[in-house]
Amino acid sequence: MQAAASTSAHVCTAQVSTALHQLLQACQAQADAASAVPAGSIVLAGTFRKRHIRYFGDWLKISNSPGDEDGYIRRRECPPSWRESSIPWHPSYWYAHRTRIDQHGHIWSCDSGIYLTDDYGDLVPVPEAA
Repeated sequence: MQAAASTSAHVCTAQVSTALHQLLQACQAQADAASAVPAGSIVLAGTFRKRHIRYFGDWLKISNSPGDEDGYIRRRECPPSWRESSIPWHPSYWYAHRTRIDQHGHIWSCDSGIYLTDDYGDLVPVPEAA
């Protein structure tokens, strides 16, 4: 005696198939619109997919490739040049610097604020100091 063959075919009605097809088309259209870059635009790297993290006490560097990196440094003592300036200093502050390379190979960089370590160990921005 043979056992009946068990098949679990998924039946999809024409309405469900049409709705899924429309949903996929809408998702693809949104993805295409988001990836379209107008002529003359500059494109900088976004979130790093492959991260290389280096940490040496008061210095942290997160990089994707040479040139695309975020650097954080903590200064435990106020640098003499900062004492007479408007740069806020505190021994718990982490100062951030970002560098990116655009699609033409030009280097872009900026100081991107001051951060503190929260109760969970995450770096969070200090809005009043930034």
